[in-house]
Amino acid sequence: MNPFDRFRSTLHFLTRISLGGSSSVLKIYPEQFAIVGALLGLFLWGGWIITASLPSFLRAVLLVLLWVVLSGGLHLDGWADTWESALFSGSSEAKIRIRKDPHLGVYGVLALFFLPVFKIAVLSGWTAHSIYLMAVPLFSRGMLPLSMRTLRFLNPGIDSSPGSGALAMTSFSGPAFYIGIVLTALSCGFLLGVGGTLFIMAGWVLWMMMALWVFKRCDSLSGDFMGWSIEGLEAVSLFALLAGAIWG
Repeated sequence: MNPFDRFRSTLHFLTRISLGGSSSVLKIYPEQFAIVGALLGLFLWGGWIITASLPSFLRAVLLVLLWVVLSGGLHLDGWADTWESALFSGSSEAKIRIRKDPHLGVYGVLALFFLPVFKIAVLSGWTAHSIYLMAVPLFSRGMLPLSMRTLRFLNPGIDSSPGSGALAMTSFSGPAFYIGIVLTALSCGFLLGVGGTLFIMAGWVLWMMMALWVFKRCDSLSGDFMGWSIEGLEAVSLFALLAGAIWG
């Protein structure tokens, strides 16, 4: 498959955006994750510049809305379902039913409420360089393959769920996996510099500690969990870069 088709397939996997030519067979190309993230980040950076004259709160609300539109809200479903599954004390079968249930419980509703509120709060007080916004979706998606492989390495007894979870773990390997990680590291280094990269990596470490607990509670690596991971990494990365701008 040529590079454009690989990018198109990854864009379809990570967003609701379709460039046509979609196949019924899902394919995952980890070396394209950072590229798709950079494209989303470019739109966010442009949105930040365009809304420069607006009050900070309104600007933050519009940026978060743009964020949701760009991703099509694809990962928010995984964010809510994963929290519901993780906070539910029951069998693995019951947790799977929760993730498949189209209705949301209290935990899911709260998760969907607090995530955008947190992003709006961080963006309202954003003092970091505007181009840093471009690195947030880039980092969260580019680091997803390494995050999932690390979690599976630390918890080898937890299976991948049928579908995108199992497919992802077979795809997150080989040269494409390492190319994606190197591309993510180089891009973040270019956009953030040494200081910003250290802060965003510190955020990743803290997020991994929480992800380990959630991963064990969910009992499987699923597409919902990967969506949860992307949303969580975005929120943590935003806060880490804000903290770096204040204390760095």
